[in-house]
Amino acid sequence: MIAIDKSKNDITDVEKQLHPNIFKKNGFEIWESMFEKFNITKTKRTDIDFMFEVMKYHNLIYKNIGYNDIKDWINKVYQISFEKIKYTNHIAKSNAKRLTIFNDIISR
Repeated sequence: MIAIDKSKNDITDVEKQLHPNIFKKNGFEIWESMFEKFNITKTKRTDIDFMFEVMKYHNLIYKNIGYNDIKDWINKVYQISFEKIKYTNHIAKSNAKRLTIFNDIISR
């Protein structure tokens, strides 16, 4: 089981290496940064939808990873349970603020 510092929702550097089956390159670090910036909780499903979609689009999550895979992984790692993660086929204009945060994170 992965130990999580719940006060920061941060996973140690050693544990970052435990998710290469989901994330490519520095994808997990980007995921963690967005997770923190969006202050993800059980009620933030649309943020998770966005995070998954934008990272998949930018080839930071493997193609074989689907919504159920990421939902199960979130439930296991963060102990946050979502009933479902909604699939949308594109990144909508309503995601402009989220895209700004994502672009800021990947430009570092």
